[in-house]
Amino acid sequence: MEFTNHLQPSEESEKSDGRRRLPRLGLTSQILLALVLGLACGAVLHYAVPAGAVRDDVLIGGVFYLVGQGFIRLMQMLVVPLVFCSIVCGAAAIDTKTLGSVGLKTLLLYLLTTAVAISLALGVGNLINPGEGVDLSS
Repeated sequence: MEFTNHLQPSEESEKSDGRRRLPRLGLTSQILLALVLGLACGAVLHYAVPAGAVRDDVLIGGVFYLVGQGFIRLMQMLVVPLVFCSIVCGAAAIDTKTLGSVGLKTLLLYLLTTAVAISLALGVGNLINPGEGVDLSS
């Protein structure tokens, strides 16, 4: 049994009742549209809802915080297994000699970047002296 598409390209974008369907947006367009809608909703809420308990505690501290934290936790839950699986699949795809070489280079790069980060942190900390003049007696 053979299945063929008997619709012409111009007919594919029409619904069964004859109306034209909107073209699907790509992922980049969807992200930009969501960004613009989020900015617009934020601006409307900022100017339309007066500052106080409803906006600050219920909307920002309640609903938006809960949704935002849920999104961040879901992303964290997704990223760690994805990175782990990517590393395991990459390591399984190459031979042991190359794996040892890549592993050694990775370890050296990790140690180098850690040393640079520690040096920068100590240097900036000594340069700006954070906490200078703070009274800790209270």
